[in-house]
Amino acid sequence: MGVEGLGAEGEGSDNMKRLLKTRKASTVLEDAFLVVGSLAAALEAGFAPYIQAFLPFLYPALKAHEDTQLCMVAVGIIGDISRALGDQSAQYAGAFMNVLLENLQSNTLNRNVKISILSSSLQHALDGPRASCISGARSTT
Repeated sequence: MGVEGLGAEGEGSDNMKRLLKTRKASTVLEDAFLVVGSLAAALEAGFAPYIQAFLPFLYPALKAHEDTQLCMVAVGIIGDISRALGDQSAQYAGAFMNVLLENLQSNTLNRNVKISILSSSLQHALDGPRASCISGARSTT
């Protein structure tokens, strides 16, 4: 399960780091995050080797309360990563939740980002049990 042209694991990780280090404008970083989200969706569990290279960029973006759009994109990426990695995402859930809870408590973070956090968390919580029920129902038939 790979993406054509991605290159070797190390090369792909290096390319992702170079792209994310291009901090000339937050819109470039937002676009890079969207590419990472698409990559995670395409690779699914195969995205696991790249997550460690990406996290040092994700956490600061989540804490960039003054940059509403960047923070909003970063919140969405958590959902993309969680869906892609499935059960493998559990090891990151605690750190993700801590940052998201800090964001909800922030007095400076735009309320639209807070709404996105709450709706994403609620959707993820609803999808988890539903997905388990569906797969459980399929296995019994």
